[in-house]
Amino acid sequence: DYAANLQPGTEPAIFEVTNQIIVVLFLTELLLKWGAYGCGRFFCGPERLWNIFDFVIVGLSLAETGMELLFEAFFNAGEMNSSHLRVMRFARLA
Repeated sequence: DYAANLQPGTEPAIFEVTNQIIVVLFLTELLLKWGAYGCGRFFCGPERLWNIFDFVIVGLSLAETGMELLFEAFFNAGEMNSSHLRVMRFARLA
């Protein structure tokens, strides 16, 4: 009901907060895994393809979040439409 009362093209503020929390959790997981395996085994070990996939997805998520924060801080242009990058994050869960 809350979202139904918003202007078209706007999202509830909780979506942005939730997105930032998810990005931090995925980044923490990636850094812990990287620290546990070491750089060589992370990128060249038996799970290297999944690790590289995680690295790319987390990198794109960080870029998306960073761009949104920069646009909001410097240009005050509102929200960017970057939902296609969020869809890639769900591919990581499959």
